Amino acid sequence: MRSLRLLGVALAAMFALSITALGTATTAFGLPDVSILPKETFPLDLHFADNGTTPGKLETSTGALLEGKGVEVLLLLSALSALGEFHALFLNVELPKIATKCNSSGDLAGEVLITGEWHLVPISTATGAHVNGIAFLLTNLVLITCGSTKVDVKGCALAKTSLTTNNTDLTSTSGELGSDNKGKALQREYLNDLPKLVKCILETEIVGSGIVREGAEVVNEGKSITLTIPTTSLALMFELTGL
Repeated sequence: MRSLRLLGVALAAMFALSITALGTATTAFGLPDVSILPKETFPLDLHFADNGTTPGKLETSTGALLEGKGVEVLLLLSALSALGEFHALFLNVELPKIATKCNSSGDLAGEVLITGEWHLVPISTATGAHVNGIAFLLTNLVLITCGSTKVDVKGCALAKTSLTTNNTDLTSTSGELGSDNKGKALQREYLNDLPKLVKCILETEIVGSGIVREGAEVVNEGKSITLTIPTTSLALMFELTGL
């Protein structure tokens, strides 16, 4: 199994944020930034690993497309920003209808590695109650092989997070990825800095079927998981700024 903790040491480059996704930077509406405390050093590393116990599944309108047990997540931030890199490794993944193990390219049977950008984004700006989310944007189409069946996944997943405008001196954050049990994620839109609503959804396709369906990633049955800063990190606390 790949170790995301080791991957975090090597990750340093940031992906460019699409202007289409987040609008222009000259408007009055503020997007949150994540900053570290004075005298600390980037990168900031938020990590979750469960030793193969957390259930996960990728749902569509036809039911569970993929199921697994175990997840490891790394969020990396290299500078003061609202965006960084993420790596998510799902374990014991299978095509449930035929109990066939699945894997992403270059990984062992049962292992699916997803990479891309994560963005801290507002999902509500009600007066006095800024609610934020973490948008996980897949930078490439992910091809998952399950025996003779191949599944394409692309797009974006949006997790509700515990981070708010009032948080200070944080060492962890929680996130929730759930669905309506009909293949649609509970969080599907966020606000850019115009502000305008931006859709954040996953698309799935069984290769060769010609049918694209919306997908919803469900982790821990929709209940929150907590990502924490390892004690070996150069940055041991963070806070939100820029609002």
